[in-house]
Amino acid sequence: MNDSKFNVLSLVKLQMVDSRISKKARDIENVKNNEELTLIKKEFDEIDDKLKLLDKRYRELENERKRKEDSIGTHDEKIKRDEQKLFSGTITDAKELVNLQEEVKILKKSNDEIENQMLEFMIKIDDLLEEIKNIQEKKEELESQINSMEKDIGRQVKLLEEKIKDLKEIRGTVTSGISGGYLDEYEKTNAKKKGIVVGVLRDKFCSACNMQIPIVEAEKIKDLDKVYKCPLCGKMLIIYRDEIEEIISELET
Repeated sequence: MNDSKFNVLSLVKLQMVDSRISKKARDIENVKNNEELTLIKKEFDEIDDKLKLLDKRYRELENERKRKEDSIGTHDEKIKRDEQKLFSGTITDAKELVNLQEEVKILKKSNDEIENQMLEFMIKIDDLLEEIKNIQEKKEELESQINSMEKDIGRQVKLLEEKIKDLKEIRGTVTSGISGGYLDEYEKTNAKKKGIVVGVLRDKFCSACNMQIPIVEAEKIKDLDKVYKCPLCGKMLIIYRDEIEEIISELET
Protein backbone atom coordinates (compact mmCIF):
# COMPACT_ATOMS: atom_id res chain seq x y z
CA MET A 1 0.00 0.00 0.00
CA ASN A 2 1.65 3.22 -1.07
CA ASP A 3 1.69 6.42 0.98
CA SER A 4 -0.95 8.25 -1.03
CA LYS A 5 -3.43 5.39 -0.74
CA PHE A 6 -2.69 5.10 2.97
CA ASN A 7 -3.31 8.82 3.43
CA VAL A 8 -6.58 8.62 1.57
CA LEU A 9 -7.88 5.80 3.74
CA SER A 10 -6.49 7.51 6.83
CA LEU A 11 -8.57 10.57 6.03
CA VAL A 12 -11.67 8.41 5.89
CA LYS A 13 -10.75 6.74 9.16
CA LEU A 14 -10.06 10.11 10.75
CA GLN A 15 -13.48 11.30 9.65
CA MET A 16 -15.12 8.19 11.09
CA VAL A 17 -13.23 8.51 14.37
CA ASP A 18 -14.24 12.16 14.73
CA SER A 19 -17.84 11.30 13.92
CA ARG A 20 -17.83 8.65 16.63
CA ILE A 21 -16.22 11.01 19.12
CA SER A 22 -18.94 13.59 18.39
CA LYS A 23 -21.63 10.95 18.72
CA LYS A 24 -20.25 9.72 22.04
CA ALA A 25 -20.15 13.32 23.28
CA ARG A 26 -23.82 13.73 22.28
CA ASP A 27 -24.60 10.43 23.97
CA ILE A 28 -23.06 11.76 27.18
CA GLU A 29 -25.26 14.86 27.02
CA ASN A 30 -28.33 12.72 26.33
CA VAL A 31 -27.50 10.43 29.23
CA LYS A 32 -27.01 13.39 31.56
CA ASN A 33 -30.21 15.09 30.36
CA ASN A 34 -32.35 12.17 31.49
CA GLU A 35 -35.99 13.28 31.22
CA GLU A 36 -37.23 10.69 33.68
CA LEU A 37 -34.65 11.80 36.24
CA THR A 38 -35.61 15.43 35.66
CA LEU A 39 -39.27 14.63 36.34
CA ILE A 40 -38.43 12.64 39.47
CA LYS A 41 -36.24 15.48 40.76
CA LYS A 42 -39.08 17.92 40.11
CA GLU A 43 -41.48 15.70 42.06
CA PHE A 44 -38.88 15.39 44.83
CA ASP A 45 -38.54 19.19 45.06
CA GLU A 46 -42.32 19.61 45.18
CA ILE A 47 -42.62 17.05 47.97
CA ASP A 48 -39.70 18.63 49.83
CA ASP A 49 -41.42 22.04 49.62
CA LYS A 50 -44.67 20.49 50.87
CA LEU A 51 -42.83 18.86 53.76
CA LYS A 52 -41.35 22.20 54.77
CA LEU A 53 -44.81 23.76 54.82
CA LEU A 54 -46.21 20.86 56.86
CA ASP A 55 -43.27 21.06 59.27
CA LYS A 56 -43.96 24.77 59.67
CA ARG A 57 -47.64 24.07 60.31
CA TYR A 58 -46.70 21.36 62.82
CA ARG A 59 -44.44 23.75 64.73
CA GLU A 60 -47.21 26.35 64.79
CA LEU A 61 -49.73 23.85 66.16
CA GLU A 62 -47.25 22.47 68.67
CA ASN A 63 -46.34 25.98 69.88
CA GLU A 64 -50.01 26.83 70.27
CA ARG A 65 -50.62 23.59 72.15
CA LYS A 66 -47.67 24.39 74.42
CA ARG A 67 -49.04 27.90 75.08
CA LYS A 68 -52.41 26.44 76.07
CA GLU A 69 -50.70 23.85 78.23
CA ASP A 70 -48.78 26.65 79.95
CA SER A 71 -52.04 28.55 80.43
CA ILE A 72 -53.58 25.55 82.17
CA GLY A 73 -50.50 25.30 84.38
CA THR A 74 -50.73 28.98 85.27
CA HIS A 75 -54.44 28.62 86.05
CA ASP A 76 -53.83 25.51 88.15
CA GLU A 77 -51.27 27.39 90.25
CA LYS A 78 -53.72 30.27 90.71
CA ILE A 79 -56.54 27.85 91.62
CA LYS A 80 -54.28 26.14 94.14
CA ARG A 81 -53.38 29.45 95.81
CA ASP A 82 -57.00 30.60 95.88
CA GLU A 83 -58.23 27.33 97.33
CA GLN A 84 -55.53 27.45 100.00
CA LYS A 85 -56.85 30.87 100.99
CA LEU A 86 -60.42 29.63 100.92
CA PHE A 87 -59.69 26.74 103.24
CA SER A 88 -57.16 28.52 105.42
CA GLY A 89 -59.81 30.19 107.55
CA THR A 90 -57.99 33.48 107.35
CA ILE A 91 -60.57 35.18 105.12
CA THR A 92 -63.40 36.67 107.15
CA ASP A 93 -64.76 39.13 104.62
CA ALA A 94 -67.76 37.58 102.87
CA LYS A 95 -67.31 39.59 99.71
CA GLU A 96 -63.67 38.56 99.38
CA LEU A 97 -64.67 34.97 99.98
CA VAL A 98 -67.29 35.10 97.22
CA ASN A 99 -64.81 36.74 94.84
CA LEU A 100 -62.27 34.00 95.45
CA GLN A 101 -64.87 31.31 94.91
CA GLU A 102 -65.98 32.98 91.67
CA GLU A 103 -62.40 33.32 90.47
CA VAL A 104 -61.73 29.61 91.10
CA LYS A 105 -64.91 28.73 89.24
CA ILE A 106 -63.94 30.91 86.25
CA LEU A 107 -60.40 29.51 86.15
CA LYS A 108 -61.63 25.91 86.24
CA LYS A 109 -64.15 26.62 83.48
CA SER A 110 -61.40 28.27 81.42
CA ASN A 111 -59.19 25.21 81.91
CA ASP A 112 -61.99 22.93 80.73
CA GLU A 113 -62.36 25.01 77.57
CA ILE A 114 -58.60 25.06 76.99
CA GLU A 115 -58.38 21.30 77.49
CA ASN A 116 -61.09 20.80 74.88
CA GLN A 117 -59.14 23.07 72.53
CA MET A 118 -55.96 21.13 73.28
CA LEU A 119 -57.74 17.91 72.41
CA GLU A 120 -58.66 19.38 69.02
CA PHE A 121 -55.06 20.49 68.57
CA MET A 122 -53.80 17.01 69.41
CA ILE A 123 -56.12 15.47 66.83
CA LYS A 124 -54.89 17.95 64.21
CA ILE A 125 -51.27 17.32 65.20
CA ASP A 126 -51.71 13.53 65.02
CA ASP A 127 -53.30 13.79 61.56
CA LEU A 128 -50.54 16.15 60.46
CA LEU A 129 -47.80 13.85 61.76
CA GLU A 130 -49.34 10.94 59.85
CA GLU A 131 -49.37 13.02 56.66
CA ILE A 132 -45.77 14.11 57.26
CA LYS A 133 -44.76 10.48 57.80
CA ASN A 134 -46.36 9.36 54.51
CA ILE A 135 -44.84 12.20 52.54
CA GLN A 136 -41.44 11.64 54.17
CA GLU A 137 -41.57 8.00 53.09
CA LYS A 138 -42.40 9.10 49.53
CA LYS A 139 -39.53 11.59 49.63
CA GLU A 140 -37.10 8.89 50.77
CA GLU A 141 -38.36 6.59 48.02
CA LEU A 142 -37.79 9.27 45.39
CA GLU A 143 -34.37 10.10 46.88
CA SER A 144 -33.42 6.43 46.57
CA GLN A 145 -34.58 6.42 42.93
CA ILE A 146 -32.60 9.57 42.21
CA ASN A 147 -29.43 8.18 43.80
CA SER A 148 -29.79 4.91 41.88
CA MET A 149 -30.39 6.67 38.57
CA GLU A 150 -27.52 9.11 39.13
CA LYS A 151 -25.17 6.21 39.88
CA ASP A 152 -26.32 4.45 36.71
CA ILE A 153 -25.89 7.65 34.70
CA GLY A 154 -22.43 8.07 36.21
CA ARG A 155 -21.48 4.56 35.10
CA GLN A 156 -22.80 5.18 31.59
CA VAL A 157 -20.96 8.50 31.33
CA LYS A 158 -17.73 6.89 32.55
CA LEU A 159 -17.98 4.16 29.91
CA LEU A 160 -18.65 6.74 27.19
CA GLU A 161 -15.76 8.92 28.38
CA GLU A 162 -13.46 5.89 28.32
CA LYS A 163 -14.62 5.15 24.77
CA ILE A 164 -13.91 8.74 23.76
CA LYS A 165 -10.46 8.43 25.32
CA ASP A 166 -9.82 5.29 23.27
CA LEU A 167 -11.06 6.99 20.11
CA LYS A 168 -8.80 9.98 20.73
CA GLU A 169 -5.84 7.63 21.04
CA ILE A 170 -6.83 6.05 17.72
CA ARG A 171 -7.14 9.54 16.28
CA GLY A 172 -3.60 10.39 17.32
CA THR A 173 -2.31 7.26 15.60
CA VAL A 174 -4.32 8.00 12.45
CA THR A 175 -3.25 11.64 12.16
CA SER A 176 0.41 10.65 12.48
CA GLY A 177 0.06 8.84 9.14
CA ILE A 178 -1.57 11.69 7.20
CA SER A 179 0.61 14.06 5.25
CA GLY A 180 0.69 17.61 6.54
CA GLY A 181 -1.21 19.20 3.68
CA TYR A 182 -4.18 16.85 3.89
CA LEU A 183 -4.25 16.99 7.68
CA ASP A 184 -4.07 20.79 7.75
CA GLU A 185 -6.93 21.05 5.29
CA TYR A 186 -8.98 18.55 7.26
CA GLU A 187 -8.40 20.27 10.61
CA LYS A 188 -9.04 23.72 9.15
CA THR A 189 -12.33 22.65 7.60
CA ASN A 190 -13.34 20.74 10.70
CA ALA A 191 -12.62 23.74 12.94
CA LYS A 192 -14.76 26.06 10.81
CA LYS A 193 -17.73 23.76 10.44
CA LYS A 194 -18.28 20.66 12.49
CA GLY A 195 -19.63 17.66 10.65
CA ILE A 196 -18.49 15.59 7.71
CA VAL A 197 -15.23 16.88 6.25
CA VAL A 198 -14.37 13.92 4.03
CA GLY A 199 -17.04 12.59 1.71
CA VAL A 200 -17.03 9.19 0.02
CA LEU A 201 -18.17 8.98 -3.60
CA ARG A 202 -20.31 5.93 -4.23
CA ASP A 203 -22.68 5.47 -7.18
CA LYS A 204 -22.04 9.13 -8.05
CA PHE A 205 -23.37 10.26 -4.64
CA CYS A 206 -21.24 12.29 -2.21
CA SER A 207 -21.74 11.08 1.38
CA ALA A 208 -20.90 14.56 2.71
CA CYS A 209 -23.80 16.37 1.06
CA ASN A 210 -25.91 13.36 -0.02
CA MET A 211 -26.18 14.84 -3.49
CA GLN A 212 -25.64 13.13 -6.83
CA ILE A 213 -22.66 14.56 -8.66
CA PRO A 214 -23.28 15.42 -12.31
CA ILE A 215 -22.04 12.70 -14.68
CA VAL A 216 -19.51 15.02 -16.34
CA GLU A 217 -17.93 15.86 -12.98
CA ALA A 218 -18.15 12.29 -11.69
CA GLU A 219 -16.24 10.98 -14.71
CA LYS A 220 -13.26 13.16 -13.70
CA ILE A 221 -13.05 11.38 -10.35
CA LYS A 222 -11.31 8.09 -11.19
CA ASP A 223 -8.12 7.77 -9.15
CA LEU A 224 -8.70 5.69 -5.99
CA ASP A 225 -5.62 7.13 -4.34
CA LYS A 226 -6.39 10.78 -4.92
CA VAL A 227 -8.28 13.27 -2.78
CA TYR A 228 -10.78 15.34 -4.75
CA LYS A 229 -13.18 18.12 -3.85
CA CYS A 230 -16.91 17.60 -4.23
CA PRO A 231 -18.11 19.98 -6.96
CA LEU A 232 -21.36 20.49 -5.01
CA CYS A 233 -20.34 20.93 -1.34
CA GLY A 234 -16.62 21.54 -1.69
CA LYS A 235 -15.73 18.91 0.91
CA MET A 236 -12.76 16.57 0.52
CA LEU A 237 -13.85 13.58 -1.51
CA ILE A 238 -12.46 10.10 -2.19
CA ILE A 239 -13.76 7.13 -4.14
CA TYR A 240 -15.41 4.29 -2.25
CA ARG A 241 -13.54 1.01 -1.84
CA ASP A 242 -14.11 -2.17 0.14
CA GLU A 243 -11.39 -1.30 2.67
CA ILE A 244 -13.73 1.37 4.04
CA GLU A 245 -16.05 -1.36 5.31
CA GLU A 246 -13.09 -2.87 7.13
CA ILE A 247 -12.43 0.48 8.81
CA ILE A 248 -16.08 0.71 9.87
CA SER A 249 -15.97 -2.80 11.33
CA GLU A 250 -12.73 -2.05 13.14
CA LEU A 251 -14.17 1.06 14.82
CA GLU A 252 -17.38 -0.67 15.79
CA THR A 253 -15.60 -3.35 17.80
